[in-house]
Amino acid sequence: MRMLRRTVLLLGVVLLSGNAIAKKKPQAEAPAEELRYEVTLEGLKKDELAKALEPSLRTFALQDRPPATMAQLEQRVEGDTAFITNTLRSLGFYAADVTQVITPEPLPVKVTFRVNKGPQYRLGSVTARYTVDDVSALPPLNPSLKIGHPIRAERVKGGERAMLGALANQGYP
Repeated sequence: MRMLRRTVLLLGVVLLSGNAIAKKKPQAEAPAEELRYEVTLEGLKKDELAKALEPSLRTFALQDRPPATMAQLEQRVEGDTAFITNTLRSLGFYAADVTQVITPEPLPVKVTFRVNKGPQYRLGSVTARYTVDDVSALPPLNPSLKIGHPIRAERVKGGERAMLGALANQGYP
């Protein structure tokens, strides 16, 4: 009888502890703190370029969805620094200098893009070299490429396409 009581008592303890374990819900991980930040773009007047750049920059566009860590914020900022530099170069600002400063304290974190566009390069000359003897029948250079105009990537690429297209239309591969 004594043995039966111990067994029942032991079984009751096991059932109670098993029931307590079953009722215990795993704790969800606490959500990561968001890293709130403010961002500014210095060196560009509130001109057409600045207005066009800001919505395209992830640091501005995702400001309402802050990253969880400083490393994630730094990744956003570095990507945007490269984007600003590439955009400026495509517009002829080949000497542009873009730096970023992240000031972690006091909160919110301050992110500053410092932009020095430098001079806008301009087209000095356009030269086409042909490998045929009689160039008189060849099409003229694309008029959209004009001496003194800013060197813009889309204009140069467009001029190149137009010249190649005109050559192809006249039977030159």
